[in-house]
Amino acid sequence: MTTPNAEQASAADSSVGQLVEQLSTQVSALVRDEIALAVAEMKRKGTQAGIGAGLGAAGAVVALLGLGALVAAAVLGLATVLEGWL
Repeated sequence: MTTPNAEQASAADSSVGQLVEQLSTQVSALVRDEIALAVAEMKRKGTQAGIGAGLGAAGAVVALLGLGALVAAAVLGLATVLEGWL
């Protein structure tokens, strides 16, 4: 890595064509790095979303089973108080 002063000196001595070539190289490297960063972030977020969806589905199943248990308890409770009418 060169020092900023050396880069400024070499930039001052460079032709327009060389400067454009450096710009093109640096921009393409920046875009590639940003895309790689975005992909890594999306993988991490996708993993977290998958875990969250799994936990949500498990919670829904537990809630459904709990609701069934509450209905069964209500039926048994009413059966002790009321006579069967069917």
